[in-house]
Amino acid sequence: MFMGKRGQAAMEFLMTYGWAILVVLAAVGILAYLGVFDMEDRVPSRCELNPTGQGLDCQTDPYFVVDEGTVTFTVINGNPGVVEEFSISGDCEGLYYRNETGGFVNATTVDFELGRGETQVFRADCGEDISVGSNDLSFTIEYVDENGQPHSNRGRISGVA
Repeated sequence: MFMGKRGQAAMEFLMTYGWAILVVLAAVGILAYLGVFDMEDRVPSRCELNPTGQGLDCQTDPYFVVDEGTVTFTVINGNPGVVEEFSISGDCEGLYYRNETGGFVNATTVDFELGRGETQVFRADCGEDISVGSNDLSFTIEYVDENGQPHSNRGRISGVA
């Protein structure tokens, strides 16, 4: 008779906590379904050129967009003088810069000048390399400063399309 009461107490204990665990699992499942735990959309988009603070830098405003298939970013000249003879290469096949009329022109080798503090918008057409979700793109910008010295900046863009 004593064994039956102990078994009943153990069974009541398991049933009580079993229902509580089931409710918690259901709540976590509902939150996961609603996307509360989806961190992919919360990953910050960023554009960085190394070495930073020397020469060219990425500027997040007004243009820094990662779309499905393309990345558009702005480069600002932090050099004390004019830079020229740009060349840009990277993970993507199509690299373009925005010209005076607002259209994009092939940027494999670019012959324009960029004064101190001036910006230039570039676009990379990456096709299937940039898809919905988190993306990472590497590129290199080479240029010549006003003293004729060549420079090279390696860049990386991370963002969610």
